[in-house]
Amino acid sequence: MEMSTNGGANTLVADKLLLATGRVSNADRLRVKNSGVEVDGRGFVSTNEYLETNVPGVWALGDIVGRYLLKHSANLEAAYVGHLRLFRLGLRRIHLGPGRIREGPR
Repeated sequence: MEMSTNGGANTLVADKLLLATGRVSNADRLRVKNSGVEVDGRGFVSTNEYLETNVPGVWALGDIVGRYLLKHSANLEAAYVGHLRLFRLGLRRIHLGPGRIREGPR
């Protein structure tokens, strides 16, 4: 495979190649900016470590935040925010990283 970068052209020889194109935010479709909620340079909603946005009483979670673009992470974030709101727990920072990586079709 030949690839071109700012440093010039390179050739890569390999048995296999894994390609990931990345993900982009779709917050523009939701017109998040119209609500006054800040977005970062990539278009994801900006939150603090407790998933609060810059607008009081507005939380953001799931893919729109851009941290972990995985369904089970969004479920955990929803449970976390729900418990904070329903049970008025004090804010506690939690790690919302993926629990495992799957390979192959699901």
